[in-house]
Amino acid sequence: EKARWLMARLAWSWGQPVSTESLMELLWPDLPALRGRKNLSQCLMSLRQTLHLGDDDEQEMLLRTPASLQLNPTCLDQHDAVRLKGLTSSEEPAAWEKALSLYQGEFLPGCFDEWALLESDDLHARVVAASEKLTQYCLDGQDWSGALQAAQRGLALDPCHQDLALAGMEACLKLGRFELAVRTFEQVKKQLRTQLDVEPSTELLRAFQRARLEMP
Repeated sequence: EKARWLMARLAWSWGQPVSTESLMELLWPDLPALRGRKNLSQCLMSLRQTLHLGDDDEQEMLLRTPASLQLNPTCLDQHDAVRLKGLTSSEEPAAWEKALSLYQGEFLPGCFDEWALLESDDLHARVVAASEKLTQYCLDGQDWSGALQAAQRGLALDPCHQDLALAGMEACLKLGRFELAVRTFEQVKKQLRTQLDVEPSTELLRAFQRARLEMP
């Protein structure tokens, strides 16, 4: 497990060296430095065995100095977290779509170190924001089906996101899917009350009433 966290921590600092002192403090905070350094060497050996690396492979993949470790970005493809950040920072709708497809859930599940939790929260927020931008882009282009799909994908990640719920309901109204608009409202209302102890916005209530009036 420690080897996995080590690899993830090095990947998180993509293209940058990470001090061995900080790695030892992160992975073995309660051990003296000498024992931590020994554990780090064993951890690197475990990584080498797991990845079936020879001496030349290890030297190419891992840039080492007496004081730091770094994954070599010139010989490794970017990992998903780096790609996600690039896609969500883009202004291209196609990139937002790719980000939604690439995102598979929380970053490094099972690791409760502060750096991993912060990264997980950041990636989640980026992908939700991408879904919101994609939804609005589709609405502006009167692509009602695309807007509905993007809104639903965003709500699956953040079921209390009222702006996404409203956009999805507006798309439903344009598509004549009034029952789905009502269900969306009811699901979001339940989540808002359960998770945040708040009521839906006035805009959501109005969209809900419009959908109810249109239902046969």
